Amino acid sequence: MAVYADYVRGFGDAEGEHWIGLENMRLLTNDHGQTDLKIAMTTTTGTEQWITYGGFGIGGGAEFYKLHLGPKTAGNAMDLLRFCAVCLVYKKRLF
Repeated sequence: MAVYADYVRGFGDAEGEHWIGLENMRLLTNDHGQTDLKIAMTTTTGTEQWITYGGFGIGGGAEFYKLHLGPKTAGNAMDLLRFCAVCLVYKKRLF
C-alpha cells in the first residue's frame, strides 16, 4: 500500500503501470515555462469530450502539491475541475 511519501517520489514500473510522482510533476510543469493541460474523456454513452487549460502547474511540498489551473482555453467539456474545487472550498472539505 502506497503512503504519502510514495506519491511524492513516484512508484511502480516505468515499463508498465506507474505513478510519476508529485515532485516530478511539479518539476515538469513549473520549470519549463507555460504548460497547458488537456483532458480528453469519453462518457458512458460514448460522447467524446475534452477541455484545455492554459497555464497548468503543480505547487511544491509546502502547499501539498496543490493543482494550479489557468483559464479554460478550448474544449467542449464543462470546467468541472474548477467547479468541483469551488464546491469543496465552499463545503470546507479537504481532499
